[in-house]
Amino acid sequence: YINKLSGAYLDPGVLSEIPLSDELLKELADEIEFLRSDGRVMEMEFKNLWIQNVNQVAPDKVRVSAQETIAVRYLRVSDRSEIRAIPPAVFQMSYVLEHGEKGWKVIRYDVEEIKEIKAVR
Repeated sequence: YINKLSGAYLDPGVLSEIPLSDELLKELADEIEFLRSDGRVMEMEFKNLWIQNVNQVAPDKVRVSAQETIAVRYLRVSDRSEIRAIPPAVFQMSYVLEHGEKGWKVIRYDVEEIKEIKAVR
């Protein structure tokens, strides 16, 4: 999911490979189109991912708590030169995944907290 998600911003052809609900795929496609119409693409770098809790919430659904370290760069569509970089931050996330014929897919996510990473001196 994470590798495909970050790739979709740079190549929207990857969208169909991301295990997301139809609603979340539409939201992502709209966001990518908005950025592209503004002359930008987003590059995401996932540095760490820690799964903290997995709880079954229905026979075919689980809720997953995760902590992710993500850095973002906005690039020009035309030449991929950097417009702006956002330093890595720690995202506390909650996902709901549903199991179906094609395996697990994300049907909901919530950003619970974003923490700045402080430099160690």
